[in-house]
Amino acid sequence: MRPATAIGLALAAAIAFTTGAARAAEPLTIRHGWVALTNTLSPLVFMKPDVMQHYGKSYVVEATHFQGTSAELTAIASDQIDIITLGNSTLAIGVENAGLADLRVIADGFQDGVEDYFSLRTM
Repeated sequence: MRPATAIGLALAAAIAFTTGAARAAEPLTIRHGWVALTNTLSPLVFMKPDVMQHYGKSYVVEATHFQGTSAELTAIASDQIDIITLGNSTLAIGVENAGLADLRVIADGFQDGVEDYFSLRTM
């Protein structure tokens, strides 16, 4: 057997074993913070894992209740939580004051000022 062929077979075997080990690993834990159930229903969704196809296989969610979005911001800044629900004002504070320039919006749960829908009136 040529050395290049032997190295190729060894590399292929190593990749196969590594991939199998990765699949056998524990599912990814996503740490999710929430404040009010009227604001977000995500903690309730995760109480029904049978409706989520990959829940428990490739990921699980650990929901944590916070007393306010300021505490959520502190938790995400100290890498104690992965996903939080914030108001637009707290998002701005996180970027400007806390230096969390890598915060990303992944969902928009509330919009105001949309045409043909109720909007808050300013005086």
